[in-house]
Amino acid sequence: ELFPRAIGWNPNGYLGFPHNQFYPPFFSYLVALLSFPLGLEVAFKLIVSLSILLLPFAFYFFARSFKLSEEQSLLFALLSLAFLTLPSNWFALAQLGANFDSTFVVGLIPNALGFTILLFYLSSVPKLKNKKYFIISTLLLSALVLTHLFSAIIAVLYSLSFFFVSLIQKENTKLYIKHYLLSFLLTSFWSIPFLLKRNLSESAFIPFRIDFYLTIAIILICLLLAFFFYKKEYSFLPLSLFLLLLLLFFVIVHSLFIPLHTYRFILIIYIILLLLSSKLFRANLETSVDVQA
Repeated sequence: ELFPRAIGWNPNGYLGFPHNQFYPPFFSYLVALLSFPLGLEVAFKLIVSLSILLLPFAFYFFARSFKLSEEQSLLFALLSLAFLTLPSNWFALAQLGANFDSTFVVGLIPNALGFTILLFYLSSVPKLKNKKYFIISTLLLSALVLTHLFSAIIAVLYSLSFFFVSLIQKENTKLYIKHYLLSFLLTSFWSIPFLLKRNLSESAFIPFRIDFYLTIAIILICLLLAFFFYKKEYSFLPLSLFLLLLLLFFVIVHSLFIPLHTYRFILIIYIILLLLSSKLFRANLETSVDVQA
């Protein structure tokens, strides 16, 4: 009904609401665009299906971006998909946001699409300094900003970790700055009105709970990162910085009582644990082979 406008008044539901004003428009815009040749129902099901069916490839490429072998990457993809089938209430006070019960039971569809795009973006960030991948990474980040806020925040924090590593190593950082500026320009038609009118929207403040599962996950991540640094696997340095930035983000949000649902970031912590575990499995296998030789 609103197409081709990305933002507009939706008269359906109670007294109506400003459609896409406080929620990114990419999913509904994409479905609306495809609905003309395919019909609305088919277009909706197609986007949801692609969001799920592309996940194995997204996990695989994410693992490969850390120079994991093909076997490690396949193991990581398998473990991650299995993890997504687990119920959210095992790990958070509410829905994790991109696992299967969040998608199919609750209906957090844009979150699912955003998570798949996020994984592809994370895979492209290490290649960002290569100008051939610059446009791809920028388009992916722009799509994330227009798809889901939480995925976009993770994406920015992750790429910032690579930016800081480049600063430490005194490498060319101009591409990162251009990357952020161009992404902002491409999404400015929505992000600028969103920022200017953000105070007109309210969101409940939900405290971040560090439960038993999350505590074990964080401890294991720290131990695995320490082990890989001991083995001089310095490719995980940006990942370590990303986790520190994520921790700093949590502290700032909760110190200022910003009403942001930080439990939605828990999923990426478990995904990182599975990534490091997949790498460890291969390291142990190589060690046993060397001993036998």
